[in-house]
Amino acid sequence: MVAAEFNRRWPVGTAFMHMVLRDVRIVKTVSQARDFKCGCVVEINREPYFVKVETLKYS
Repeated sequence: MVAAEFNRRWPVGTAFMHMVLRDVRIVKTVSQARDFKCGCVVEINREPYFVKVETLKYS
């Protein structure tokens, strides 16, 4: 997914489940997503703070 599509679907402050190995956390976005060479990245309110949007699941 590209940043423009992610930003259009989900505004800043939307809650997601962040999947990390066996751990699932509820997080919120704190800024708009941006496209980088490695993929689409968004800032969230919990560590690791910057994640690929593919690791987020809408809750």
